Amino acid sequence: MELQDKIFTIPNILSGIRFVLAPVIGYMTIKGLFLPSLYSIDYIINAYWIACAFSGALDCVDGYIARHFNQRSRLGTLIDPIADKALMVCLAIAMGYSGLIHIPVAALIIGKDILMGCGFFGICWKHGYRSMKFEKNIHYRA
Repeated sequence: MELQDKIFTIPNILSGIRFVLAPVIGYMTIKGLFLPSLYSIDYIINAYWIACAFSGALDCVDGYIARHFNQRSRLGTLIDPIADKALMVCLAIAMGYSGLIHIPVAALIIGKDILMGCGFFGICWKHGYRSMKFEKNIHYRA
Protein backbone atom coordinates (compact mmCIF):
# COMPACT_ATOMS: atom_id res chain seq x y z
CA MET A 1 0.00 0.00 0.00
CA GLU A 2 1.48 3.32 -1.06
CA LEU A 3 1.62 6.37 1.17
CA GLN A 4 -0.55 9.29 0.15
CA ASP A 5 0.47 12.95 0.13
CA LYS A 6 -2.77 14.09 1.77
CA ILE A 7 -2.55 16.20 4.88
CA PHE A 8 -6.13 16.35 6.10
CA THR A 9 -6.94 12.73 6.86
CA ILE A 10 -8.78 11.41 9.89
CA PRO A 11 -5.68 9.64 11.32
CA ASN A 12 -3.64 12.85 11.00
CA ILE A 13 -6.32 14.83 12.81
CA LEU A 14 -6.44 12.21 15.57
CA SER A 15 -2.65 12.36 15.93
CA GLY A 16 -2.89 16.14 16.14
CA ILE A 17 -5.41 15.83 18.97
CA ARG A 18 -3.02 13.48 20.80
CA PHE A 19 -0.22 16.01 20.29
CA VAL A 20 -2.38 18.73 21.86
CA LEU A 21 -3.42 16.45 24.74
CA ALA A 22 0.20 15.73 25.74
CA PRO A 23 0.91 19.06 27.51
CA VAL A 24 -2.59 19.04 29.02
CA ILE A 25 -1.93 15.65 30.60
CA GLY A 26 1.50 16.88 31.72
CA TYR A 27 -0.03 19.95 33.36
CA MET A 28 -2.64 17.82 35.11
CA THR A 29 0.17 15.57 36.36
CA ILE A 30 2.05 18.56 37.80
CA LYS A 31 -1.11 19.73 39.56
CA GLY A 32 -1.57 16.24 41.05
CA LEU A 33 -4.99 15.71 39.52
CA PHE A 34 -4.45 11.97 39.24
CA LEU A 35 -4.77 11.27 42.98
CA PRO A 36 -7.82 11.77 45.16
CA SER A 37 -7.39 14.13 48.09
CA LEU A 38 -9.57 15.92 50.61
CA TYR A 39 -9.63 19.05 48.47
CA SER A 40 -10.12 17.58 45.04
CA ILE A 41 -13.33 17.16 43.13
CA ASP A 42 -13.96 13.70 41.73
CA TYR A 43 -14.79 14.86 38.21
CA ILE A 44 -11.37 16.54 37.91
CA ILE A 45 -9.61 13.29 38.82
CA ASN A 46 -11.79 11.46 36.34
CA ALA A 47 -10.90 14.05 33.67
CA TYR A 48 -7.21 13.17 34.09
CA TRP A 49 -7.79 9.46 33.61
CA ILE A 50 -10.27 10.06 30.81
CA ALA A 51 -7.69 12.24 29.00
CA CYS A 52 -5.05 9.50 29.38
CA ALA A 53 -7.42 6.78 28.19
CA PHE A 54 -8.67 8.99 25.34
CA SER A 55 -5.10 9.63 24.18
CA GLY A 56 -4.33 5.91 24.23
CA ALA A 57 -7.54 5.04 22.41
CA LEU A 58 -6.83 7.67 19.74
CA ASP A 59 -3.40 6.10 19.22
CA CYS A 60 -5.03 2.74 18.49
CA VAL A 61 -7.86 4.14 16.41
CA ASP A 62 -5.73 6.35 14.15
CA GLY A 63 -3.50 3.43 13.20
CA TYR A 64 -6.50 1.20 12.55
CA ILE A 65 -8.21 3.80 10.37
CA ALA A 66 -5.03 4.53 8.45
CA ARG A 67 -4.41 0.87 7.62
CA HIS A 68 -7.94 -0.39 7.04
CA PHE A 69 -9.42 2.61 5.23
CA ASN A 70 -6.42 3.37 3.01
CA GLN A 71 -5.60 6.68 4.70
CA ARG A 72 -1.90 6.12 5.28
CA SER A 73 -0.02 9.31 4.54
CA ARG A 74 3.53 10.60 4.60
CA LEU A 75 2.58 13.21 7.17
CA GLY A 76 0.92 10.55 9.32
CA THR A 77 4.12 8.50 9.40
CA LEU A 78 5.82 11.58 10.85
CA ILE A 79 3.29 13.00 13.29
CA ASP A 80 2.13 9.73 14.86
CA PRO A 81 5.50 8.96 16.49
CA ILE A 82 5.95 12.66 17.30
CA ALA A 83 2.68 12.60 19.25
CA ASP A 84 3.89 9.48 21.11
CA LYS A 85 7.19 11.14 21.98
CA ALA A 86 5.46 14.37 23.00
CA LEU A 87 3.34 12.51 25.55
CA MET A 88 6.34 10.64 26.95
CA VAL A 89 8.45 13.80 27.24
CA CYS A 90 5.61 15.83 28.78
CA LEU A 91 4.95 13.11 31.35
CA ALA A 92 8.65 12.70 32.14
CA ILE A 93 9.04 16.45 32.66
CA ALA A 94 5.86 16.66 34.74
CA MET A 95 6.72 13.65 36.88
CA GLY A 96 10.29 14.86 37.40
CA TYR A 97 9.10 18.36 38.30
CA SER A 98 6.49 16.96 40.71
CA GLY A 99 8.96 14.63 42.37
CA LEU A 100 7.10 11.51 41.31
CA ILE A 101 10.30 10.20 39.70
CA HIS A 102 13.91 11.22 40.25
CA ILE A 103 15.30 13.90 37.94
CA PRO A 104 18.01 11.56 36.50
CA VAL A 105 15.30 9.04 35.56
CA ALA A 106 13.29 11.80 33.87
CA ALA A 107 16.45 12.92 32.05
CA LEU A 108 17.06 9.36 30.83
CA ILE A 109 13.51 9.08 29.50
CA ILE A 110 13.72 12.47 27.78
CA GLY A 111 17.18 11.73 26.38
CA LYS A 112 16.04 8.37 25.04
CA ASP A 113 13.07 9.93 23.29
CA ILE A 114 15.20 12.74 21.86
CA LEU A 115 17.74 10.25 20.49
CA MET A 116 14.97 8.07 19.05
CA GLY A 117 13.39 11.14 17.46
CA CYS A 118 16.70 12.21 15.91
CA GLY A 119 17.22 8.72 14.54
CA PHE A 120 13.69 8.65 13.20
CA PHE A 121 14.12 11.96 11.39
CA GLY A 122 17.49 10.85 10.06
CA ILE A 123 15.92 7.73 8.58
CA CYS A 124 13.02 9.76 7.16
CA TRP A 125 15.45 12.23 5.60
CA LYS A 126 17.50 9.43 4.07
CA HIS A 127 14.46 7.73 2.56
CA GLY A 128 12.88 10.74 0.90
CA TYR A 129 10.47 12.32 3.38
CA ARG A 130 12.09 15.71 2.83
CA SER A 131 9.05 17.47 1.46
CA MET A 132 5.32 17.19 1.75
CA LYS A 133 3.06 17.78 -1.21
CA PHE A 134 -0.19 19.56 -0.45
CA GLU A 135 -3.59 18.33 -1.50
CA LYS A 136 -4.39 19.46 -5.01
CA ASN A 137 -7.86 20.81 -4.24
CA ILE A 138 -6.71 23.16 -1.45
CA HIS A 139 -4.89 26.38 -2.27
CA TYR A 140 -2.32 27.70 0.18
CA ARG A 141 -1.06 31.23 0.11
CA ALA A 142 2.51 32.04 0.98
